[in-house]
Amino acid sequence: MGKNRGFTLIELMVTIVIITIVAIMAAPSFSKIINRKQLGDDAQDLVNKLAELRSDAILRQNDKSLSLDPSTSGAWKPKGKVKWGTGQPAATTLTYNMMGRLSLTNNLCFILTHDSDATLKAIILVRKNGMAIYDKSLNACPSNLGNE
Repeated sequence: MGKNRGFTLIELMVTIVIITIVAIMAAPSFSKIINRKQLGDDAQDLVNKLAELRSDAILRQNDKSLSLDPSTSGAWKPKGKVKWGTGQPAATTLTYNMMGRLSLTNNLCFILTHDSDATLKAIILVRKNGMAIYDKSLNACPSNLGNE
């Protein structure tokens, strides 16, 4: 019978220490990814809700509204650790008419931020023609939102 050769206790302890160090170094990256995902999910949820509301207004041929005021029951609001940016939202109610257009005088820009990291922002552009766009490339609202 040959000699059974295994790992020594010291070799196992060194391996565990190395794995722990690597995990500690990777943890901040994982938390930033999770925060970015939470923010993106909420931004996409708002855009999807607006698209659904617009389709419903066109289909039923009557006005449909969405409240953004958190004190109103049934209003859309960010979930979890996501919140509105400073001074947001400018409009508390968005109303689509039977043609799918918003009853706005100007195009709007909404900012969502994450509680844990203020540098993480989601920019959502809402146009008078009814389109809602989540632009991942923007870090702030454009200075010129355009007329349409």
